[in-house]
Amino acid sequence: MRYLWIILFALVTVSTAQTKSRLDILPYTLFSSYDGALSKNRTIVGGVYAFYGYGPEHSFEMDAAYTKINYRGFSYLYDGVEYRQPGSSLNQTDISFNYTNYQLTDLRLNLGMHGIFTDDALTDKSYVLFAGINRYRDQYYETGVNVYYSLYENYVPSLNVIQTDAWFGFYLGNYFTGPWFYSELRGTYIRLSEEIGFAQTQLPSVQYSLSYFSGNWTAKAEWWTGYRIFAVTGKGFVVYNLAEKHLNAFSLSLRRVWNAKISAEFKWSRELFKEPFRGEIVKAMNYTMVFGYTF
Repeated sequence: MRYLWIILFALVTVSTAQTKSRLDILPYTLFSSYDGALSKNRTIVGGVYAFYGYGPEHSFEMDAAYTKINYRGFSYLYDGVEYRQPGSSLNQTDISFNYTNYQLTDLRLNLGMHGIFTDDALTDKSYVLFAGINRYRDQYYETGVNVYYSLYENYVPSLNVIQTDAWFGFYLGNYFTGPWFYSELRGTYIRLSEEIGFAQTQLPSVQYSLSYFSGNWTAKAEWWTGYRIFAVTGKGFVVYNLAEKHLNAFSLSLRRVWNAKISAEFKWSRELFKEPFRGEIVKAMNYTMVFGYTF
């Protein structure tokens, strides 16, 4: 995987020749709690996202995140014998990179990679390769397709996951006088090479989001339903690499821009999922804070 990172970075570096640039740095933190999980107790995430633009035709995105999941101890009965599982924690580092090219008229082409380094033996040193094409007309519509290939070589047998996202969105209102809206419908299809405990290898889902823009404020509501296992979201920057079957989620976010350099965003979400070989539904509550600064 190390050589794939080097080749991707070299190709992008050679392709850029613009001198005018823009750099955005966005540190963020997330806290999650769980209701109904066997032992999963809470999750804390800290990370930094960076956007670097070379003129109007090239951009780089990079993200580094550290995740700590705490598990509480529990006991269970098997064949008349009680077993006790002590509390534990899982530590994980994710590193992502994405390059986008805007040289073709009204088209965006992107190529990226996401690496996972974790205490979880089944998904340690796994990676995701992804690419996409986006057709757009500013302030009118956007449509596109993203494809993700995830490889988990430590699974026995080795597990690979192919995911395809397709979406269409359109704008309402006047961008210059405001307020205005962006409405998007997205379909996701995931195919697992192996069954991992849910008796399902093909997983469809549908997602809808509505964003409202007014002055320095942006509000967004998002909802999805269906089935997702080992899903990739956030355009490749978020990977669900634990064996959980996600059922639906709803989120609300609010973003405020104070000036040309400083912004902040708060996001709340509720997500439902199942753990392997258990029928109970787990409810996750997530709280995210993002701060932005443009150089």
